[in-house]
Amino acid sequence: MTQGHPDWVASPIGLVPKPVLPLVLVLATLLALLVAAGVFLLFGWPFILSGFWSDVQHFAQTPWKRILASAGLAVVAYVLFLVRENARSWYGAAEIIIGVALCWAGLGAAQTASLAASASAIGGVYVTVRGLDNWKQGRGPADNPPSVR
Repeated sequence: MTQGHPDWVASPIGLVPKPVLPLVLVLATLLALLVAAGVFLLFGWPFILSGFWSDVQHFAQTPWKRILASAGLAVVAYVLFLVRENARSWYGAAEIIIGVALCWAGLGAAQTASLAASASAIGGVYVTVRGLDNWKQGRGPADNPPSVR
């Protein structure tokens, strides 16, 4: 109990009425879980998708199924666009990780000397540069001193 306020207790957000404390704790826990899930999905979706990519390709063998799969990927792209608009530095960090993973995959397949391996490595460099740019822009003007030109 807080002196002067016998019906108020300390919580993660400050003093709250005693009857409201369980609700505040539940909401704080749900918010923490939602943030953790969002971070996991932001950084993990490419690895999750690559885990069952052969199933997606197998599914998309007919034109209608290919349209359905393309529409699903368009929805994923739009959600990622919304993340980029609202959490640009986090999105940039995810792009950096994905770009490095693409470079890793392209260099790992170098024994085959295929166009796909080269495109993966070159694409990884491009995605990493975009990630660095988005990360820098997401930090805001206070954290970004002007560049020397």
